[in-house]
Amino acid sequence: MVSSRSYHTYLLSIILLVLPVSLSGQHDRGVRTLHWSPVKKMRVENENRDVLHFKNANYSLNTLLPIFYENLKIDNNYEYEIDIYNQVFQAVDNSLIRNVHNLDSIPATVYTESQVATFRKEKYLQVNIIPLRRNNRTGQVEMLTSFGIRLIPHPTPVKSMRAPLRQYASRSVLASGKWVRIKVEKDGIYHLTWQQLSDLGISNPANVRIFGNGGGMLPVMNQDSRHDDLLENAVYFEKGSDGVFNQGDHILFYGQGPDTWTYDESNKFFNRTVHDYASFSYYYLTADLGAGKQMQVAASPTGPSSHTVTQYDDIRHHELDDINLLGSGREWYGEHFDIVTEQTFTLDGPDILPAEQVKVRINAVARASETTSFQVSASQAGIGTLQMAGTSLSSETLPYAQPDDEIFSFTPAADPRSITLRYNKNDASAQAWLNFITLNARSPLTLSSTPLIFRDQRSVGAGNISEFHIANAPDAVVWDITRPTSARVMNTTTEGGTLKFKTNTDTLKTFIVFTGTGNAPIIEGEDVGPVPNQNLHGLKARNYVIICHPDFISSARSLAAHRHDHDGLDTVVVTPGQIYNEFSSGKPDVCAIRDFLKMLYDRAATQEEMPKYVLLYGDGSYRNKGTDANNTNLILTYQSANSLSPVSSFVTDDFFGLLD
Repeated sequence: MVSSRSYHTYLLSIILLVLPVSLSGQHDRGVRTLHWSPVKKMRVENENRDVLHFKNANYSLNTLLPIFYENLKIDNNYEYEIDIYNQVFQAVDNSLIRNVHNLDSIPATVYTESQVATFRKEKYLQVNIIPLRRNNRTGQVEMLTSFGIRLIPHPTPVKSMRAPLRQYASRSVLASGKWVRIKVEKDGIYHLTWQQLSDLGISNPANVRIFGNGGGMLPVMNQDSRHDDLLENAVYFEKGSDGVFNQGDHILFYGQGPDTWTYDESNKFFNRTVHDYASFSYYYLTADLGAGKQMQVAASPTGPSSHTVTQYDDIRHHELDDINLLGSGREWYGEHFDIVTEQTFTLDGPDILPAEQVKVRINAVARASETTSFQVSASQAGIGTLQMAGTSLSSETLPYAQPDDEIFSFTPAADPRSITLRYNKNDASAQAWLNFITLNARSPLTLSSTPLIFRDQRSVGAGNISEFHIANAPDAVVWDITRPTSARVMNTTTEGGTLKFKTNTDTLKTFIVFTGTGNAPIIEGEDVGPVPNQNLHGLKARNYVIICHPDFISSARSLAAHRHDHDGLDTVVVTPGQIYNEFSSGKPDVCAIRDFLKMLYDRAATQEEMPKYVLLYGDGSYRNKGTDANNTNLILTYQSANSLSPVSSFVTDDFFGLLD
């Protein structure tokens, strides 16, 4: 858990925490002198180890050899070769280093590496040097005590490591008008009646607009695209026989839950990504912007179909995020295998075609001193084995548990929806945890329950036109939901109880077929209802930002005023909720906080205008998801993907300062 005290982040790129050396455009960067000890004790794996040492040395976790590290400012985006010249060495007394590990990995020449990085919109070359060599003539280890650095430019431009400046709305849609927020838990068709809209305070339901960016987490990499502010969604108005939207009528829209599916082309597999921070997706309603984005009918291709689709990719997932093994990192695990060593998981859904290949992906971890395994079966037929390596049960630095992640392919003799895992313990202390099970199969395109979301990877190809046949769906409606915010009604025909439509399938498309009016969104609760006007997108440059939980807003504003009056800082106080509204469509997301700061950073025209400080005012927790009374996640924390290694798993607020 992060300390409950408020904490500051100086906005640096974490890889550039060492102060950069300000240098001219000349390529000779001068002489460096290293002051060697040469040996000191370092605590590693619960024991003191001898390591070679010089003042301000960094260390490789793999070899524990000392590293000289420096950032050199460069004038352009060209590649550079590092030349270490005037090298002066001193031999090391072998008696002093007889207990030093990994001496055999020291090369005959000094090892150097470099890479280009960006710090506050300027380029630097990061230089790493292992200042040691083994003398070929004497065989002795020698320390580099003095050397010069020269940069040799090459006329090959390098690709910038800095993400391009984004384009931001100058004004959020939430800046004016009356707004109401609702939420949905899963993908599906949602309806709101004219009366419900009126009860929510929508003054003219006929003009209702729905905004929201659907599901999924924001991308971590700055250069990856994302939506800015809130997108308007297509809405279907069911107006009744009089053709006017009024009492007794309703609207329909496609709502996307927080979790998403993506297709892995290399493994030919659909993967499920469960949102790390949110259990719901949020949508924003207003009637104060005039008539909105009504759903359109998709144009049908005029050419003949190249494929007839009567099956679809049936994809199912089971995941229970119940325990974080280290109390660190963002990976959570579910069912525990210890006293109970065999568990069966039923992934419900329509009938699966028995003659088609099925793929099952299973991810699990085990904590045992020796290798242990899971026997995996589908409907009582064995399909494979997971093997997890052993680990030390007493070490404070080795992995707490070891993972395995496998995709099993098989042709089932029976419906494979029931997956059984049997843990083969080799010791009473051995235990394991399931992370998730994902099933990819083929099912007949039949409307056995409504709604049905379907896609067909087999129909995808350049120039393909596919005709989809949906059995048992004479009165159903089909929407193309490939772009969730711009759903379209498909032009369908019916023949003998089978619903048909044609569409271009040069890329993978996703559809939903349904009857009736779908589900009701959640319109009551603490996190839904009226939304006060806000306009973070209207902010200009600020160099002191306070991101504050609402409980502390008064004291945060007092602090901001103090910093403005006494330090001359341009301050702003915002809440996480305000940031989420405009930068992640209401869903909690650490990247939304970083994206808000990046907007201020990108808009700054000078070094003085760039954000310099951010204060995260509120407690944090490794449990970013959930708001129960025992959880202290007032402000989200950035947790590493690694959740098994006590050494490599971490939490850091430096993430919010990675703005290039």
